[in-house]
Amino acid sequence: MNSLKIPALLLLIAMFSAAAIACGSDEPASQPERDGDAMMEKNGDAMMEKDGDAMTDKDGDAMMHKGDVASAIAGFSLESFTVKAGTTITWSNDHGAPHTVSHRVADSDPPQTGDVFDSPTLSTGNQFSHTFSEAGTFQYYCEIHPGSMRATITVEAK
Repeated sequence: MNSLKIPALLLLIAMFSAAAIACGSDEPASQPERDGDAMMEKNGDAMMEKDGDAMTDKDGDAMMHKGDVASAIAGFSLESFTVKAGTTITWSNDHGAPHTVSHRVADSDPPQTGDVFDSPTLSTGNQFSHTFSEAGTFQYYCEIHPGSMRATITVEAK
């Protein structure tokens, strides 16, 4: 009877030791090598080049140009920006709920949609872009969540 317990016990100790070694390392998890060029990544694709080069999608097609801005809609919030005239802002819905990006008539409450820009409903993964050609202050909001999703874009002259 003892002859069966010892091999089983040794096998059990070996299994626990292997699991402890695999899970209990004090070394940080290895990270993929990066050349320092990508500032943001989404699902492994370069989203913005810190040297100002055009952003490209996974096929190498230009997505954005130097000076343009990417904004991720994550959760129930929108980002405020200050940009130069001529800048294109591209909003990407990274949230599980649908959203819009709509120009808001200044200080309207409840918000009323203005005529400067108005996206269709953006499902997860959809994008909308608008180029701000003139200086000014533009409030915007999500038509689906007008009470909580509001922000401002300030456009300065070139």
